[in-house]
Amino acid sequence: MLAACGGIAGCATSGDGAILADAAPTSTVEDVALPQEVALLPQANPAFSPSELAARSLAAEVEQNAALPSAYSGATVADQTATSAIGSTTQVSYASASAPVVLASANTNSNDEALARRMRPEAVHPPQGKLVQAGPVDARSPELEHLIKTYAEHYEVPVSLVRRVAKRESTLNPKARNGPYWGLMQISHATARGMGYRGEPSGLLDAETNLKYAVRYLRGALLVAKGDEATADRLYQRGYYYDAKRMGLLEATGLGRDRTRSRF
Repeated sequence: MLAACGGIAGCATSGDGAILADAAPTSTVEDVALPQEVALLPQANPAFSPSELAARSLAAEVEQNAALPSAYSGATVADQTATSAIGSTTQVSYASASAPVVLASANTNSNDEALARRMRPEAVHPPQGKLVQAGPVDARSPELEHLIKTYAEHYEVPVSLVRRVAKRESTLNPKARNGPYWGLMQISHATARGMGYRGEPSGLLDAETNLKYAVRYLRGALLVAKGDEATADRLYQRGYYYDAKRMGLLEATGLGRDRTRSRF
């Protein structure tokens, strides 16, 4: 018969009686009361592990901040202001350690900035019919100058820019042709069609027809260039579809439909 043993470390039986073996006294240990709340040790940056924090450097911090949305208001190294020896203020902005430094002087192209504010970032369509009912227009004639001024005003483009492009492209000759490029502003038939032209390529040899669609295209270049005439001239020569798409200006330039809002 087994006998229950309490308060002992071990128990052995022999025959009819219970024999206590290796009995050892025991003691009662009270449970330690644990606190209801456990305080958390502060961390320098809970978003990163200790190994990640150790690996971070100033350059990595700058690069990460540059990748954040523009609404991010954390500390960055952008928008530092320096003053030159002549007293004018120069703004220094850089997004990351590897990005080039961009200098924007307070005295730089104030006229271009004013033009960019004045121009409407929206489409200006070609006029119905002709604005000037004129016959054939000779090269470098007063009639041609009048046409240039008329269409520059319609599209809100500086007359000097229209004249500059026409002079370089055709030496102000409405009948000039070079391969697929036609007329006063040397616009291609495909580009003119993109601006709304529906006639034959030879129709672009008419001075007013050429200006009607080429100056519209030049206006788009000026919008993408934010009013800078030299940049607009270069964009007119090489094309600017992807620039306009990135800026959300496809509709304003007449090149297509935007999927993003304008960044003008």
